[in-house]
Amino acid sequence: MRARSGTNHAYARITVEEIAKQFVNGFFTGMSTNIQGLAAVYNANSVMTFESQKFEGVQAILEKLTSLPFKMSGHQLSTLDAQLASGDLLILVTGKLKVDEDENLINFVQNFKVSVVQGPGGEITGFTVNNDIFKLVY
Repeated sequence: MRARSGTNHAYARITVEEIAKQFVNGFFTGMSTNIQGLAAVYNANSVMTFESQKFEGVQAILEKLTSLPFKMSGHQLSTLDAQLASGDLLILVTGKLKVDEDENLINFVQNFKVSVVQGPGGEITGFTVNNDIFKLVY
């Protein structure tokens, strides 16, 4: 799906799915290699629900992510769906996580509502996660 053309949005030049994929790849790389670096995508108003527990703001979210009883050492994405939602991106991801050094992968689903940060020329300079819901699927 191509977003409206003729606007000064990054969405006008590439598809919503391409933007979502760019965000998701960066996010999961951060989860595997540098959780503290994810502070750049959350803000004081961000809300994350992780396995039915709600966390609000950068500090609470990072405390949760850094205190998980496992280390995410990789991911395999199965599906990625994206839509425009009031100027933001609504992204749904399903896949499998590799945790610690266990060879058994764990199914998961994650939903994001993301704002795209743009530079003066309309280029994408970053992302802000407004909402994040994560569930393991057994």
